[in-house]
Amino acid sequence: TTTHMRARALARARTPDLESSAYQNMIAGLCLAVVVILIFTNNWWLTALCALALYSIISLVFCEMVFFGWEVDILVAIDISIASGMSVDYVLHLAHAYNGETGDHADKVRKALKDMGVSVASGMLTTFFACIALFLCDMLWFRLFGCFIAMVIITAFAVSMFGMMSLLALAGPGDGQGEMPFCNKPMDAGVCKKKGEE
Repeated sequence: TTTHMRARALARARTPDLESSAYQNMIAGLCLAVVVILIFTNNWWLTALCALALYSIISLVFCEMVFFGWEVDILVAIDISIASGMSVDYVLHLAHAYNGETGDHADKVRKALKDMGVSVASGMLTTFFACIALFLCDMLWFRLFGCFIAMVIITAFAVSMFGMMSLLALAGPGDGQGEMPFCNKPMDAGVCKKKGEE
């Protein structure tokens, strides 16, 4: 129909600064995500490894978009803008779980996966199943958005559970390593405390 064709034409329309605006929003989201991770883990070492994981997730999602032939239009620009916000979820959960454990690198990873691994896997599965409804929609935007969410959550799950946790097992901060001194009073409500601390 004519309305559907107009909607597709609008979706394919490109403005001169659409692409740069989408990337600026994504970079701002990544920077905010790194700041949030630093605040909640109070550990610069762990935050640096999480930033590497986030960069890897975003890069892989962009590779997948290119592989599937997506071009930057209004719909894809919206997806790019929110990519960093959707990517940080599993990374932050696992990083916070790792940071709250004691022991050497491998022990902390094992305990963090035992505490948080099932929750992260369940979150990925329920979100993916919710995307199936979007795959079946007639509107282009909903279908593309469902595909985008599925790409992000599967990539974020794989990178955070396998890549980031393996990296933490090899080079993650041990007890007391990389901790920032400013957490002692402002975040003393339990967010930064290790298990067993009063």
